[in-house]
Amino acid sequence: MAVPHECDKDAARRGEIATVLNHRAPRARGTRGHSKLPGAAASRHSAAAMRSPPTTKTTVLPRGLGLRALGALLVTGLTLLGGADGQKWKTELGPCYRDCTKDPEPRTCYYVFVEEIYATLTQACGNCSLGNETQCYQNDCVFADGVERTMYSINRMLPGPAIHVCRGDTIRVDLRVHLPGHAETIHWHGLPQADTPWMDGVAWVTQCPVIYGNTFRYEFLAEPAGTYFYHSHSGLHKVNGVVGCMIIRDSHENNVHCHKYDYDLGEHVILLQDWMHVPAEFVLPGLAHRITGQPADACLINGQGSYTRPSTGNTTKTPLAVFEISPGKRYRFRIINAGSLSCPIQIQFESHTMIVIAADGLDIEPQSANSLVTISGERWDVVITGKKRPTAGAYWIYVRTVGFCTNQGFSEQRALLVYKGANSRVPATAAPAVRQHRQLPTGTVVNPPGDCEGSTQVCASELSAAVPPTDYTTRPRSKAQKLVFFRLRFDFLPPPELFDAGNGMNDYEKFLAFGSTNLAATLNKISYTEPSAPFLTQPGKAPYCNEDRKPQRCANETVCDCAHLVKVPYDKTIDVIIVETSDINLGDNSTNLLAHPMHLHGTSFSCMGMGTLRNITNGTERAETVYDLWERRALPTSVPHPALKDVLTLPGAGWAWFRFRATNRGCWFFHCHFQYHMAGGMEAVIQVGETKQLPKPPRNFPKCSNYFG
Repeated sequence: MAVPHECDKDAARRGEIATVLNHRAPRARGTRGHSKLPGAAASRHSAAAMRSPPTTKTTVLPRGLGLRALGALLVTGLTLLGGADGQKWKTELGPCYRDCTKDPEPRTCYYVFVEEIYATLTQACGNCSLGNETQCYQNDCVFADGVERTMYSINRMLPGPAIHVCRGDTIRVDLRVHLPGHAETIHWHGLPQADTPWMDGVAWVTQCPVIYGNTFRYEFLAEPAGTYFYHSHSGLHKVNGVVGCMIIRDSHENNVHCHKYDYDLGEHVILLQDWMHVPAEFVLPGLAHRITGQPADACLINGQGSYTRPSTGNTTKTPLAVFEISPGKRYRFRIINAGSLSCPIQIQFESHTMIVIAADGLDIEPQSANSLVTISGERWDVVITGKKRPTAGAYWIYVRTVGFCTNQGFSEQRALLVYKGANSRVPATAAPAVRQHRQLPTGTVVNPPGDCEGSTQVCASELSAAVPPTDYTTRPRSKAQKLVFFRLRFDFLPPPELFDAGNGMNDYEKFLAFGSTNLAATLNKISYTEPSAPFLTQPGKAPYCNEDRKPQRCANETVCDCAHLVKVPYDKTIDVIIVETSDINLGDNSTNLLAHPMHLHGTSFSCMGMGTLRNITNGTERAETVYDLWERRALPTSVPHPALKDVLTLPGAGWAWFRFRATNRGCWFFHCHFQYHMAGGMEAVIQVGETKQLPKPPRNFPKCSNYFG
């Protein structure tokens, strides 16, 4: 089920490419389904559809890929690589998965997403939990890590349906919300949505939420090429499972690193999740008489794995994800951190070195790594080279939570890197496990949390863009035309202010409870609340606030709850600096302090710099120091042309600085990508351009607001 990598021009002569014709389609379902045909998850539709391929370039994925769409693929005479026989991780690659060099003509790729409240290990799974692996891959079976729980799903899949398209395709998704009592929006994480900002998928910012029983059509251009994903942008639905990959490939002439690998295969996407065994809402806002926190019980790799219960040592019998390679070949792996909770996730390939070639969808100068730390929202592309003479038939792929989770507990997961044709598909070494004190050597670590002081540590701000921006400078000691400065922290909310003290003045503020401690998650002492109408599509219909424009009711409040919006001028260079202003103790280890993945919608930015100031224990003084350094053009940078990303880690007790040119008019959400921090208010909107300059949505675009009769 693999399309040959576009640069591999000699593959056909080596006999590794087979034209797939008259091949019977396998079963229709499952993000975990194995198929020898790319994008050909088997159909539930009539076989007659196979005999009537469409005459247009519109291809469709209603729930599983239909035979009509399969017929369209076969009619093109597409040349395909033979499938990974015996691979257990099963995947559905969608109707537009193809060689983007040989078949570049743009298509309209149609999907239907049915979102509902579902559960792991339903009766659809048969005896999966008892070790019957075949039944784990039956239609509608979601087995996760082998622990039962309710969840939210798209098309009864975890992750949701994969989207694999070519640059220039049109992606069309009909979202059907079957969540009783809930509303939904889907965000297409990392896409700039330059011509369709109303498709960004943020409730009350770019659109109205889609309420239960309704359908909303997302339609936008697949641009630019890169590794992306989609996820819910409503409530805590993402924590409960509403995520999926979105990969946009390009032709080889536009592929900067195509000479560095041989294959870029759909089955080599690694989507990581931190996974709880209770519904996400159980720990929001938290409990007053026992501290629940928001811990992950396990990690998932492409929606699956196993779980060892600490109290008994018993391990579930659900299968691990499997990724196959051949000796001596070079493979592009696309790693997506779709996590939601409070810790970065580290990934390692046993006895294999990663060459990191892209960050958040955009190319970087290659960087060697033995360990890669990813934080929620990030995507990293790496090249893995198969050993010419492997000493084992299989090796471990190991992920575990790090950073803050060093203090607060950890979660982990394993997958298998298997060599095709090997006699054994079992690693020769014992499985890595924290509690058994078995870990893989960390070696060179890319993107570690906290300080990057060691010789084997490489921060994101030390990576270089392969194609630097040309419309603004990133040279050291430079300043942008405008600065947006955010002070981020958790503010303590005293009970008399948070709860009604009998004076009728309760504002019902957002808060997170950790036992008797109640916290608001803030940017510049503002805890974000949703506006009464979407800022983008109904401009001027809802009030907003910012540091210089707070409502009178906030005059005596510790934290102001309001719709936080900051305007920046169109077509100007913008510096954004975020400083973590929590007070700390002298000597605190910054690696184990809580870091924050800061994500800006609508643009990619240059990662100008980042660091920690542990010697300044007072948060206010820390912010003043960083601001002063920026004013004096003394805030340190690492490289002349820093990597372009859309997520940048703010270290605990530290600072992060990025730069972009504000050429994409719209209202773009800016927030910490940890879901509970968002739920607590750690969000804002950056509006590019004046209100009268905002793009106009299509006619009859849905509207919403308060209703008073």
